[in-house]
Amino acid sequence: MTINPVSKNFNNNNPINFKSRIVPTEHLKNIIDNAAVNVMAAETADYGRGVIIALNSLLNDGKNDTIQFASHKETGLGYNTPLGTDVFVNGNIVMDNYVDDLFKEEYEIDKEIDSCFDEIAFNKECAEVALLRFTEDRTNEKIDWNCLSEQELEKIKPFIKDIQSIDPKSHTIVSKIKDNLKKIDKTLFENSLNELQRIKENIFGN
Repeated sequence: MTINPVSKNFNNNNPINFKSRIVPTEHLKNIIDNAAVNVMAAETADYGRGVIIALNSLLNDGKNDTIQFASHKETGLGYNTPLGTDVFVNGNIVMDNYVDDLFKEEYEIDKEIDSCFDEIAFNKECAEVALLRFTEDRTNEKIDWNCLSEQELEKIKPFIKDIQSIDPKSHTIVSKIKDNLKKIDKTLFENSLNELQRIKENIFGN
């Protein structure tokens, strides 16, 4: 496993005077739940990090806005496949029927190959991309889900220190490093699921 640099997108230590509110919609719930499913399926934190960074950034953006994510179908503007995402800030639409062009091309190709292609799952992936794009535009920060957050680094600090303390001449150095790397992967994996659940409870309530 490679330990990547710290993400600049979100810092838990930054004091915020104002916080935006995210409306608890079914569309947003699907995005969070789908991220958790992806983390579980891949058994790695990477597949949840983008959603975590995005939602934490919006919830701690220092603004006092109300943000709503909705499927294009829910807004009554018609149904498109892949399903587009509409985003409202303080009741004003700021993203209209967003679908990533690359995702749309992939969908059309996969649909031709497999008539049983999971349209619902694909629409959830499109919705996640919409969340990331909106957050990047709003914060003027590129979301790099390959970079660990400061909170994640704090969680795995004991294992990093343990690796650094291993005697290079020890005949068990390889096994000790592998053991710590497994612990790091497990810690990040569990932290990602916990963070997604914490954010979900923050937005939707317990």
